[in-house]
Amino acid sequence: MKISKTRFINYARCKRFCALDEIYMEKDKSIVAFSDDPELDDLMSLENKSKIIAILESMTDDDDEDIIEKEDPQMEIMLPYYNKIEILAGDAIKNKYKGDVIYNLDTYKQKKFSFEKDGFQFYCFLDGYQEDKERIRIFEVKATTSKKFIEMKFTEDKVKTPVFDYSPDGILMLQEDLGNHFGAKYQEKIQSIKTKLSDVGRYVYDISY
Repeated sequence: MKISKTRFINYARCKRFCALDEIYMEKDKSIVAFSDDPELDDLMSLENKSKIIAILESMTDDDDEDIIEKEDPQMEIMLPYYNKIEILAGDAIKNKYKGDVIYNLDTYKQKKFSFEKDGFQFYCFLDGYQEDKERIRIFEVKATTSKKFIEMKFTEDKVKTPVFDYSPDGILMLQEDLGNHFGAKYQEKIQSIKTKLSDVGRYVYDISY
């Protein structure tokens, strides 16, 4: 089975997503266990089939139109701006770093990374890829600003300190990556950043993948 970044993140966020996604993708050909006993599921195949049909019906509206892949007018309006940001980011990468740079709005022309484990193939396409004799750099462009990261602070000894700060090169980085060390309150804030459902955490999971 091939698993994209978006699909992986959805699987991680919701335990039910995997089964529902299989039903959505395979329709009435999907095979889903509704209990922990495969033999019992086999005996109840007819009942399972009716459950799958009921779930499929809930994925369409009264006009039998797909509500999962429903068009998003706001996204359509903003898409040209997102595309422009990706092009500007690609140009910035090319101007800053030497070597081979790959970036393109066409996903099929982007650099593809893949990894196989236990029969599953995990893959993603990169917004920006740069390679020279010394290192490989990977770039991801996000439709957000640095504001939510800049405003994150923790309190230690009654002093509020930002979790992120700028490096001499102007890159926003964690305090520990800048060589600064703090105690338990800082670590607590770091753990909250790693929460996959938080406003910041979803970017962490996205970029980590």
